[in-house]
Amino acid sequence: MPSDSAIQITDRLITDAPLEANAFALQKGAWKYDYEKLTLDEIIANAKWDARPRYCAETFPEFKDLDILEFGPSDGYNTLGLELEGATKITSIEANVGAFIRCLILKNAFQMKTKFLLGDFLKYLDEVNRKVGLIYASGVLYHLVDPIDFLLKCGDKSQNLFIWSFFYDPEVISKLDFEKTCFSGETEEKIVSGRKFTYYKRYYQPEIVADVKYAGGLLPYANWLTKDDLFAAIELAGYKIQRHYLDTHSKVPAYNILASKSG
Repeated sequence: MPSDSAIQITDRLITDAPLEANAFALQKGAWKYDYEKLTLDEIIANAKWDARPRYCAETFPEFKDLDILEFGPSDGYNTLGLELEGATKITSIEANVGAFIRCLILKNAFQMKTKFLLGDFLKYLDEVNRKVGLIYASGVLYHLVDPIDFLLKCGDKSQNLFIWSFFYDPEVISKLDFEKTCFSGETEEKIVSGRKFTYYKRYYQPEIVADVKYAGGLLPYANWLTKDDLFAAIELAGYKIQRHYLDTHSKVPAYNILASKSG
């Protein structure tokens, strides 16, 4: 009869033959695209399917040589996509512990060059005196309490900016049964350089937070911008929008926005 200590040790060991799949299985059910069920070739195909890294490679001169700062990589699928497009200098910051572990699993499986850091990227922006060639912020703006402040700080740190973000469209939101329950009706006005912006407060419902695939913000709510306010805030941060694409795959309206500073 094995002792309790022997059982506890066994629970912490993997006795199968060493395979990449063992590491992916550690996060079974948590991968956004169920990577634990895919081969490495299928994971690469999935990363290439996502057009966002390709948009950056096509839009920003000298993309392959840019020092890239990525915020909120989630499972690292866009990070892998950026590397597949030729990026060689990426620092990626993730606050979600599970997502950070998944990023490291991906890094190990594909021998990625990216440096992943665990923590709050807002504190990184505040505390690190560093200029970069590109800030890549996909799926993070609508998780922030003060998205305009974030964009202004990006303008201080980076020559180029990529944003993928949902935006607030009351007509569309009103037709989405679950999504409309997340908005409280609370708004907040913010004045920047004489222009008035409106924040629309969106709460994370309990079922969102309880989901093992949760990929949200650090607080119980976030503030969303309308499309017009989003575009105006990017321009106030000193950027000129080079290209923008409406994401036609998303039920909630979202934009890909690529912007650069002149000079």
